[in-house]
Formats: sequence, C-alpha cells, structure tokens
Amino acid sequence: MSQLFATRNILPIGGWSEKAKLKFQRLINRELDFNRGVDEMDKMVFNMTRDLDDTPAHPRTMNPFLAADHINLVPVLANMPHLMDLELRYGVKECGMNFSWRLYQFTLNDAKRLAEALVLTSSLRRLSLTNSRIDDAKGAIVCQALLDHPNLAILELQCNNLGKETAAVVAKMIKRSEVLNKVDLSDNHLGDDGAKELAKSLVRGISLRVLNLRCNQIGDVGAEALLLVTKSCITFVEQLNLSANRITGRIVDLLTESMKVNKRLEKYDLSVNKLEGLVEGRKLQEALTHAYHIQEFWLQENQFPTDFEAMIEELLSRNQEARLEQVLLNVERTSSFDIKKVRFPTEEEIRYGSESDLSDEGESSEEEEESNSQKAASYRRQMEEYSSSDNEVSGHYKSTTSRK
Repeated sequence: MSQLFATRNILPIGGWSEKAKLKFQRLINRELDFNRGVDEMDKMVFNMTRDLDDTPAHPRTMNPFLAADHINLVPVLANMPHLMDLELRYGVKECGMNFSWRLYQFTLNDAKRLAEALVLTSSLRRLSLTNSRIDDAKGAIVCQALLDHPNLAILELQCNNLGKETAAVVAKMIKRSEVLNKVDLSDNHLGDDGAKELAKSLVRGISLRVLNLRCNQIGDVGAEALLLVTKSCITFVEQLNLSANRITGRIVDLLTESMKVNKRLEKYDLSVNKLEGLVEGRKLQEALTHAYHIQEFWLQENQFPTDFEAMIEELLSRNQEARLEQVLLNVERTSSFDIKKVRFPTEEEIRYGSESDLSDEGESSEEEEESNSQKAASYRRQMEEYSSSDNEVSGHYKSTTSRK
C-alpha cells in the first residue's frame, strides 16, 4: 500500500461521493501509519539485537536481579497518528533456557516511555495493557498520561499488580472523560481502598457503563461504598462485576435496595464470594421478583441452597422475556410497518417460480396478477407437453424392445 500511494492526498479518479472519498483517504492514512510504525519497530529491534552481547560482562547477564528495560514505543507510536486499538504485553518472546523473571518486569523507564508515547495517540479508542507485572506506582504513571485523553473509550488493565494509587488516577479519568465507556481492572490488588476511590468517581462518571473489579481482594467495606453510590441512582453504570472477592452477606440489604431503586444497573456479578444464609437468599429472591429490569444476576459458587440458583434463573428468564415484549411493543409504536398490508406469495408462485415483486403497501395491480397467472398457465402447459412427449418416447422404446 505504501508503494502504491506515495502521498496522502492521492485518490482514485471516478464518480465517488465526498463521504466515500473521505473514508478511502482514512484507510490509506491508517495503512501508511501502520507501515511506518512497523518499519521503525523493525529497525529498533535490529539495533537492540545487534548491540546485545552474550558475554558475562554484559549488564543483562551480569546481574540476574536487575530488571531489563523493554523497547521504546515513542518513535513507533509517533508515526501512527491514526491508531485506534493498542494491545500491549511486556515480556520476552522465545527466551528459551535464558528465562528470568527480570525480563518480564515492567520497569520505571518502560512506564515513562509508554506514558510519553500514549500522549501522542490522540485517536486511540482502546488500550489493553495486560499480564505485564505492572505495580501500583508504575500503573499510576501510565494512567496519568491518559487523564485528558479525548477519545479513549475502553481501558483494560487486568492481570497486573495495581493498587490504590492507580485506582485513584483511574477515578480521575472517569470523572473527567466524556467518552470512557468501559474500565476493566480485574485480577489486581485494589482492595477496599481502591474500591472506595472508584466509588467516588461514579458520581460524576457520565459515560462509564461497564466496571469490572473481579478478583481484587475487595471486602464488605469496598462493596458497600460501591453499592451506596449505585443505590443513589446518580450513576450511569449498567454492568458491575464484583466476582471472586471477599464479600459476605452483610451487603445483602444494601444490594437489594440498589436492585429495587436503580433501573440503569442491569447486570450484576457476585459469584465466587462468601454470601450465605437462608434469610439473605429470600431477600435477594424477593428483590429480583420485583426488579424486571435486571437481565443478568450471577451468584454461583456462594453458600446458598441448591434450589436457589434455579429460582434465580427462572426469574431472569422472565425478565428477559418481558424485555423482549417491551422492545417489540416499542417497535410497533414507533414504526409505520403494518403486517396486514404485506402480500405473501401464493402456492402457485412458489411452486412455479414466479418472479413477481411483493409490495409492502398493498396488493398488486390486476394486470400484474393476470400476467402472473398467464405465465403460470404457460409453464404448466409446457410441463404437460414435456411429460406427454416423455410418455410417447418411453412407449416407443418399449414397443421396439418387445419386437426385438
């Protein structure tokens, strides 16, 4: 692509609309940016591998406890101004027998360089930085560079070692951003303090819809802070994941109040926790009976009776059917489509392959019906003649064979 289009202003000649030309120009720009970024990365990798020395005096092999810096992404992302999706995982590929955990550590220089590179990606829509052993201080440095990002909608930082400091910076992002739609901080070490920081941000987070805090060592204190905000109905969150934490039955009363009051929050996940008790199970069942807006409610791997999960599934299926009926009613009210005015094909048209057009406004004209019936009749006559000719040929063949 870079060989075919030398500049960004080249467009094919033809009768294209302005919208099509603009879309084609964007595709060219992204392809050129990608090629430049790949070329720059190839040069850097070549220089790094050329400068490496396998002798014991080299700093990478001299101190096995010293973490090694990874590739600098600043010159790479500087040549990709139209980048929209970025997935990163810091480590070493195909290290073989030279394995060492220091090669898989996210260093301070890595954090500073990545923060500097992310400032250059104003068009970025999704950032995924997972399984990179990022601690709390370095994660805060990276997230600090995204505070005023204009287009970031999805932030995925799961499977790291993030804590309260990073949660505080992410909370500021949620407050400031108008486009941040999903935050995934699962498999980290936020704890109750990190959950409190995020709960404060939900009051002003007008764009956030999905918050995933699975497996973060959150207890009753952090869960209560989050549920107090959701109960107040001043949040726009639609999905809340608190599975695989340390939540007990103390939050059931607050949870049932949030289920009854907050109509925006439709999906809860509290599986793999320490919820228990017959009374608590009855309270949840009663709240879900009246909460028709809830579409998903996960409570697996808790200490409730075996019949409780089956009752929850029945109530959820009822809610989903009610939601589907409501959607169909809204479609009938808002649209001008009338099923009674649609003319369906007859059996003859289906059998003989009539190609008449089906109008949504009413029945076809009399002339079209006559022409269709004439076509069907002529097709029927041809089939009868063909079958009669076959019978004559078969009779002649039988007579000749009998004579022989």
